[in-house]
Amino acid sequence: MAELLNVWREMGALVRFAEAKNTFLTALLITYLSVAHSKEWAAGHDNYVFLILFGGNQRVFLPFIAVSTVLSAISILPVTSTGFVFLKYRRRRLPDRPPNPYYFRDIAAVDSAARWLQSVQAVPQADQYRAEQLAEEIVIIARLAVRKFALFRIAVMIGFLGWAAAWIARLVAPAA
Repeated sequence: MAELLNVWREMGALVRFAEAKNTFLTALLITYLSVAHSKEWAAGHDNYVFLILFGGNQRVFLPFIAVSTVLSAISILPVTSTGFVFLKYRRRRLPDRPPNPYYFRDIAAVDSAARWLQSVQAVPQADQYRAEQLAEEIVIIARLAVRKFALFRIAVMIGFLGWAAAWIARLVAPAA
């Protein structure tokens, strides 16, 4: 039973870590949306670091940043199932390697908590009911963690694609 409690604690820590990453990204993107489009910023770009990071075509960059901000903010909600196909976990392991019963992505990919509990095989018969309840929570928390990390990764990729598209649009467009 102690083994299951440790797995439960680790899954909770992963969810908190993913929420911290998403909260930081959301705050960073909201700050960008408010600072980079202020009148002081539009007055002049004296700092080359800010010019490289936030330059490019702002009209192209803004929709990407807005979508990235929304995805990052949505990831804070505790929802395990969505209609998005790209958030479903697919096993990307080598076929000769069995799934790790303690890795959160493999736990999230399990069909049921009972199947995961059988793969762990660490429960005495007297605590079977408590172990089943704890296994259900572990599977749900693992699915939450997978979703939060996936949304973070997608939000960062969209932000980077927006940055690249903004610079391509600025470099390709004729100088005005």
